[in-house]
Amino acid sequence: CVLAQGGVENDVLGFTILLFLGGMIRGALLGQSRFRETSRLKYEAREFAAEMERNSRRDPLTGLLNRSGLEQAIAGLGVSDGPFVAMLIDLDGFKSVNDTYGHTIGDGLLVKVGRRIEDHAPQGATIARIGGDEFVLLFSACRSPQAAGELASSIIAAIANPDPELNSVRVGASIGIYQADKPQLTEMLLKADFALYAAKRGGRNEYCLFDADLDAALERRNRIERDLRGAIESGALCCWFQPLVRLDTSAAVGFEALLRWQHEVHGAISPPEIVTAARETGLLSLLT
Repeated sequence: CVLAQGGVENDVLGFTILLFLGGMIRGALLGQSRFRETSRLKYEAREFAAEMERNSRRDPLTGLLNRSGLEQAIAGLGVSDGPFVAMLIDLDGFKSVNDTYGHTIGDGLLVKVGRRIEDHAPQGATIARIGGDEFVLLFSACRSPQAAGELASSIIAAIANPDPELNSVRVGASIGIYQADKPQLTEMLLKADFALYAAKRGGRNEYCLFDADLDAALERRNRIERDLRGAIESGALCCWFQPLVRLDTSAAVGFEALLRWQHEVHGAISPPEIVTAARETGLLSLLT
């Protein structure tokens, strides 16, 4: 309308208005584009953060949960879901695989072991790899069609099944089992680990259930470890000297020094127990 009226002033004013309108349109289009770009970047950032969070809970090799993921999974369980069975699965002979065939073959074996555990796990079970060759299987006892010992035997047999890539090395598994009414990870792993090493003392491809006898043995070990420093500082540990005698002359030719500790609750503690407790608690140097 301004341009239609003619005149220099109107022409300048009309041109100015056109520039202003053009700037507004351009600004609106740029603003819309930047809004879309900002929204896209925010969405990608959220997706990336979510992926990082998921990856932080997964073992990158096997795709199973790691310890952090296991902790989060257990945190979501309630007492009403129990009782719970925790199996700590440790491979026998795995170091020989890495030493003989290399870490690539060893990594491939770990992936296979993870799949074999998944194939035998009860529905809804939680599976994690928490160490180099250590796996955890956690499930509700009422959801498993098999007893814990029967399931452990099936898993051991599956893992011990010969692998065609490993001609000179046989890999097996030992399993420690603990059943608890409440899903408390620290307690479950501690007691399953104690049962695991009891199984290892029995040989390869064995499982062991944590029972009252193992509970008493664990309490004994913990008490010895707690009381050892005090016993050393108070002089409760002492040496007994046993003579070494020649069989042909019956003459004493020396003495063997034997470490002894009379515990107030558990009685006589054997030297191997004392040395093991000292090693675990960092007190070994105080015994020499």
